[in-house]
Amino acid sequence: MAVKRNEFRRHQQIVQQTLLMLYFLLSYNGAQGEKKLSKLEDAELEKEVKLLNKPTVKTIKTKYGDIYDCVDFYKQHAFDHPLLKDHNFYPKMKPTLSRMKKKSKSSTVSRSSSIWSKDRGCPFGTVPVKRITKDDLIRQRRMPPPENVTFDTQFDGSNNNSKSKGRYISSQGYKLAIARIPNNPNNRFAGAGMAASLYNPHVKGRQHSGCRLKIQKGSDILQVGWRVDPTLYGDTKTRHFIHFQAGKTHCFNTLCPGFVQVNSEIPLGSAYDYLSERGKTSWETTMYIDRDLANGNWWLLDGRSFDQIGFTASKDLH
Repeated sequence: MAVKRNEFRRHQQIVQQTLLMLYFLLSYNGAQGEKKLSKLEDAELEKEVKLLNKPTVKTIKTKYGDIYDCVDFYKQHAFDHPLLKDHNFYPKMKPTLSRMKKKSKSSTVSRSSSIWSKDRGCPFGTVPVKRITKDDLIRQRRMPPPENVTFDTQFDGSNNNSKSKGRYISSQGYKLAIARIPNNPNNRFAGAGMAASLYNPHVKGRQHSGCRLKIQKGSDILQVGWRVDPTLYGDTKTRHFIHFQAGKTHCFNTLCPGFVQVNSEIPLGSAYDYLSERGKTSWETTMYIDRDLANGNWWLLDGRSFDQIGFTASKDLH
């Protein structure tokens, strides 16, 4: 009898150890090695998702399966910001800009006509806002802080014969290729633009790659470009993005208030259809960040036709 009792106890210990091991395995995400959400964290995410996903007039899909809600212009997330409660913005807003049209030798395509599976954008008076899921918010929490890049040479442009490229130092291991203007306090700018070839660089894990146009004043930064980022988007497609940073606070696309959308056909965060390949057709996109001469708002313009996507009404960048 004593032998059977000992065998039973050993069997019981093995079962307990197995259950304990299963508990630890099931409590962590195998791919990311992170602990599962508690009930309280899950409830908080559910609440945040409901706040971010506004009532929709119509729901449409892109050919890649992305779901966008056509949200009333006046109910978009930007107007949740306390400083924009008493705004005078409206869907037909147009900026006062001095931008001149330029021609491009590379092939281009209108995103408004190529990304939707059936319908072409949202009805007038609404804007397309990507539907947010809990997985989106969880991935956002895993996003690394914005790269902090400093330079070991002063690029002032005072000597035309000097090397003006400079070297960069990234404190977080980023590999960068940078083109920038001379650092002259007398320079006054009303915006900037870029023509960027579209590629789909290979990334894995939490890596990301992309191309961006960046305007910075002090610690306040406004960026636009394309990005391949599984952590941000949940896939490895080449997607459009905008990014805001004010001090230590930063956010992508429409996940934080401040960017007012006006375009009902071109959504933020959408994937590009046509991508460049070496030795084949080179596809490019053009993007601009321009300051409204009338009120100082910063506008995002897209493509050779300067499609007006929206603007940031933040006073920090004025």
